[in-house]
Amino acid sequence: MGKFDGILICSDWDGTLFTNGIIPERSAEAIRYFQSEGGLFTVCSGRNPEYVADHSHLLIPNTYSLCYNGALICNVETGEVLRRNFVGEEAFDAINTLIKSGVKATRVNIFKEGEIIHIPIEDYFERETELRQTKTHKLTVNLEDRTNGDLAVKIINEAGFTEHSAARSGYSYCEILRRDSMKGPSAQLLKRVTGSRLLVGLGDFENDLDLIECADIGYAVENAIDSLKNVADRVTKSVDECAVAHVIEDLEREFAQI
Repeated sequence: MGKFDGILICSDWDGTLFTNGIIPERSAEAIRYFQSEGGLFTVCSGRNPEYVADHSHLLIPNTYSLCYNGALICNVETGEVLRRNFVGEEAFDAINTLIKSGVKATRVNIFKEGEIIHIPIEDYFERETELRQTKTHKLTVNLEDRTNGDLAVKIINEAGFTEHSAARSGYSYCEILRRDSMKGPSAQLLKRVTGSRLLVGLGDFENDLDLIECADIGYAVENAIDSLKNVADRVTKSVDECAVAHVIEDLEREFAQI
């Protein structure tokens, strides 16, 4: 029996775990120790599984990874899929609502399995019918003005869509996902499947909000935006200060089975 048996950590990638092209070595060592003692560590990221697999020299999740922010839950080493979700027609309706609102957008990004299609905004409506037939895990919209992120999300989320939701995934990005494919519900599904007793979530930005709220313990890193810190159970060190290592040290003091 390992001292971290039953503990599942789901961490955002960029800005939480990964910084300046690396995972800080102290955090990497702490993750390996956590895993060796029975803990489950994985990423919950907008990244695709190929990206996570390509960084296996830095981190190997020892359970399913939550890719495309939870739309695809899979083992990045074996390719085994636990769940695969795609956006529906409503997601494209949301893009139309945003563009027609007058918010300046420059590009729509279609996240298919294994491929990202970048569509300049001036070409989007010409290709809309074709794109609606594409099996798409998530959509993002690049905004011309990085200060318009909050407005873009507000416009979509107040339009009355029932199955899809928008969040900022960066200051100049608006992301659209199925509600049941967002980070929080996806992490809770993984907790049930793995039989974990404790779900720990870590994040830094707006699209991590529901992960932090759905976790048994939600951590915001010090470099997180204020709205995330406000809902987090705890605020830890910044990503540059090996945030994940500090979280694992907290868990060892409080929850390890010795």
